[in-house]
Amino acid sequence: MRDKDFNTLEFKKFLENLSEFSPNEITKKEILNLKPTKDEFSLKNKIKGTQEFIDIANYEGYFPLTEYPDVIKSLNLLKIEESILSSIEIKNIATIFSITREIKHFLTPHIRNTEILIRRYKNLYPSRETERIINDSIDSSGSIKDSASKDLAKIELLYARVKNTIKTPEYFKILTDKIIRLTDSTEDSEAKERQCKKICRQIRFIGGRQDHLTGMLRSTVKAFRIRVTLLLLEDQPPELQKMLKNMRHETATILHTWLKMEGK
Repeated sequence: MRDKDFNTLEFKKFLENLSEFSPNEITKKEILNLKPTKDEFSLKNKIKGTQEFIDIANYEGYFPLTEYPDVIKSLNLLKIEESILSSIEIKNIATIFSITREIKHFLTPHIRNTEILIRRYKNLYPSRETERIINDSIDSSGSIKDSASKDLAKIELLYARVKNTIKTPEYFKILTDKIIRLTDSTEDSEAKERQCKKICRQIRFIGGRQDHLTGMLRSTVKAFRIRVTLLLLEDQPPELQKMLKNMRHETATILHTWLKMEGK
């Protein structure tokens, strides 16, 4: 169908009006990207599946879903070598597991009476254990809980101790300027030596902070890898098992990579 035909039928306007019925931005985007199809069989199946869902929603009088986080980018990020998810991104995955569990529980009493919707139902893979582990480690704001594993619980405390000593590029520039001024200075050799020692101590301090922060990173990755390994020992859906194996591989790569600045 040509763009001109879409304009004549005001198809875009129809989708915009339809999307306003959804409170969820991700769903709105999916609606706005809808396109007509010539596949009659596929179309009839989609209509039937939609009607089956509407019948269940009308019977129950509600549907347990409004807003939900978009984790597609996070899952795609896991496919990239040496990538790491933030605690908030991991928390969002736990939220999806929770929503999936609620939806499956909602559909269970009615699903045997459906023909099309049951196929989608079988693809719902909630993991209560994964959800529990994440929720036990990370709070709703994305911060690591004190009740998390010992390694994880130490992270925020250690960071609080060193965050004021983390040196920015601006600090490096200041040190560089000091060295230049010291080189051009007309002061006597003894004064220059004292200043030189002071600058060297500041540079050495930076190296110590780097090693400290690197150690914190490795402790976090090790703790995360242990949790992933424990989940792999359980019976998991194929998609989740694949994701966990990828996480284990990526964390191993991080732990085996020696950073150039370590020990300097």
